[in-house]
Amino acid sequence: MNNVVETLATIGTLIVLGAPIVHGVVKYLRSKTKNNNVQLFLGWVDQAVGSLENSDLSGTEKKYKAISYVSKRLAANKLVGKFSEQQISAAIEMAVNGLHGSETSNAEPVVSNNQPEQAGLPTIKNYVNGPVNGGVK
Repeated sequence: MNNVVETLATIGTLIVLGAPIVHGVVKYLRSKTKNNNVQLFLGWVDQAVGSLENSDLSGTEKKYKAISYVSKRLAANKLVGKFSEQQISAAIEMAVNGLHGSETSNAEPVVSNNQPEQAGLPTIKNYVNGPVNGGVK
C-alpha cells in the first residue's frame, strides 16, 4: 500500500514539475509556426507583386491578380482565416511601395484601412465559399 502511495506521489510531483516545461515548449512551437506562416505569406505577396510589376495591366487589375494569387496560396496551404483581407491588401501595398523604393513611399495606398475594399476585387471568402467576383474554388 505504501508503494502505491509513493508511486502516485512521484507521478504527481513529476506532473507538477513538468507542466511548466511542457507549456513552454508548446508556446515556443506555436510562435515558431506563426512566424513561419507569416514568412510564407510575405514571400507569396512578394512573388505576386514581383511577377505582376512589369505586366501591362492597370493598377487595379494588378492588385486583383495579386490578391487572387495570395488567396489561392493561402487556401492551398490551409491558412484561410489566418490573415484578414485588410492584412492581405496592406501587405500587397507594402510590397509595391518596397519595389518602387522611396519614390512612392509617401504616396497614398490604393485602399486605405478606413475605406472598404474596392468593388470587384477578390476576397479570401471567394476561395472558401466558391466563385464570387471572379473567385476560384
